[in-house]
Amino acid sequence: MSDRRALLLVYPGFAELQVAPALDLLRGQVEVVVAAPARGAVRSEGGLAVLPEATWEELAGQPFAAVLVPGAIDLKAAYHHAALPALLAAAASGAEVVGAICGGPMLLHAAGLLDGRRYTTNFSAEQRALLGAPEGSYVDDELVVDGRLITARGHAHGRFGLAVAEALGIDVAPLRHYVLQSRASCAPPAAPSAAC
Repeated sequence: MSDRRALLLVYPGFAELQVAPALDLLRGQVEVVVAAPARGAVRSEGGLAVLPEATWEELAGQPFAAVLVPGAIDLKAAYHHAALPALLAAAASGAEVVGAICGGPMLLHAAGLLDGRRYTTNFSAEQRALLGAPEGSYVDDELVVDGRLITARGHAHGRFGLAVAEALGIDVAPLRHYVLQSRASCAPPAAPSAAC
């Protein structure tokens, strides 16, 4: 295992599916450190209980090769958490890659990390305006790479995972087809489906 570390931010209701492909591709290559607002189990959107290794405050100022920020149906508690902006700003400053998916880019915005950067998100123009997110750099696309910053819409979790792994120099060629096939099976359906 490499001595490089990736910071995975979790908080109540985080969408675990959005970061699953990235975590699968990082396995054995990068140590993933899971951090939450507080100690104790954190329930994901799907009900998965995750036990973080540290709190956001405990990791402030520590170096990470990557920062991963999943979205959630309700970001309010995470968005307004006092420790989040400092942790994200410090972790992102030395990171090789900062990745945020779905609503996760709005947490980057709370830390000032979207200023002057192209990004995408699942948030509507109205939601972005309400939070004061930079509208001029918003890109209406599934995946946006702007230097070290990788953002994606929630349904592009496969492409997001590949982009994060590639940015860290991980050879994803053997898994590219598998990851993209998995993503294709969860593309937004024309009508609600129990498959995804």
